[in-house]
Amino acid sequence: MTKKTVAIVTWTRGCNYGTILQAYSLCSTLNLRGYDATLLNDGALTAELASVDTKAAPPTPTAPTPLSKKEYYLRKAKKALRVLFSPAARRIYKNERVFEAASQNKLTAFNAFKATHLKQSDSVSLENLTEFGKRYDIYVCGSDQIWTYRSDAASNYYYLGFTAPEKCRISYAPCIGDLSFSTEQEELLRPLIARFSALSVRDDHGKALVERLTDLPVSLVCDPVLLKSCDQWVKEFSLKKTEKPYLLCYILGKHPWYNEKIRALAKKLGLPIKWIPVNPEQTEFLKGNTDPCGPREFLELFYNASFVCTDSYHGTLFSLLFAKQFVNLQRYENEENAENGRFYSLYRKLNLAKALLAEKDSIWETQEVPYPEITSTLADFRKKSLAYLFEALEKTE
Repeated sequence: MTKKTVAIVTWTRGCNYGTILQAYSLCSTLNLRGYDATLLNDGALTAELASVDTKAAPPTPTAPTPLSKKEYYLRKAKKALRVLFSPAARRIYKNERVFEAASQNKLTAFNAFKATHLKQSDSVSLENLTEFGKRYDIYVCGSDQIWTYRSDAASNYYYLGFTAPEKCRISYAPCIGDLSFSTEQEELLRPLIARFSALSVRDDHGKALVERLTDLPVSLVCDPVLLKSCDQWVKEFSLKKTEKPYLLCYILGKHPWYNEKIRALAKKLGLPIKWIPVNPEQTEFLKGNTDPCGPREFLELFYNASFVCTDSYHGTLFSLLFAKQFVNLQRYENEENAENGRFYSLYRKLNLAKALLAEKDSIWETQEVPYPEITSTLADFRKKSLAYLFEALEKTE
């Protein structure tokens, strides 16, 4: 019997750990089930989408005035003097160099991971998009914030508007970063949503927005990284246990108050701090270590952490998967922000007495996660999400 071919539309570009691991997990889960699933490679298309739609295109930058040779060397000399005589400038310069080296190693590790673990199509572009819309039996909108409105052209792609009319369309856990859609955006999205045979989203906020656009049922399902259990992640990537305890920090925001909270937490727990750096300000904690940290290393760091401090949604999910105690720092000040809503939707779904830790909050107020009860709740959520996914796929046969 010929396998059904499945195209997954999600983000595969860049070096975001959660983005790449959720894409891997959904594609792998479908292939292990007996489908022939492929992630559409949207790297080139992304740049094209930004250039063809005025709503998405950034303003044209003004070309800088070229420096004369004298001005160039004078500027270099001034920077060298600042670095030489200012401890603060010297520290910033050193951090930038360390971060550059770490970032290059990270890029190399990500490219190797994608080549080995991501089953991707050839490059999708506006020129061949119609052909891609006919190539597969089933099209699945994957997860991450792909349903956030960016432009009409981007919506046509991420809401599967490019697919042939006779094809089957399913959404699995897309997320919407908008607080609401405008009337014009709703008019664009309503007919695109109507073409789906099965709809699901990742959080309560997205569910409410999509339900405004359709009479079809909208299911709430888990992020693709939760489709695999802790044991599956450990087995598939041969994760190794280490003995030295540490507080793991995976922080995307840049709030100055973060460091104060983190140091207080490390002191309270009596643990050294280990960072997964994402910006130059964090490199002072690396102590010159620029070892590559690709997706596999990311998983192993979470697997071995004694405690996790993060403001990342996927950092939270992997903390839960590996049964780690953790604290969520509040990256966005507005409590009504859709980004914050993702966390509270997750807390409600898991009956988790947690809250995002704001600047005004004490680090001593962090709530302990009740394992193994949460692990059991996660397993039930996983089971229901897999049931939705495979029932939607089986209806196409």
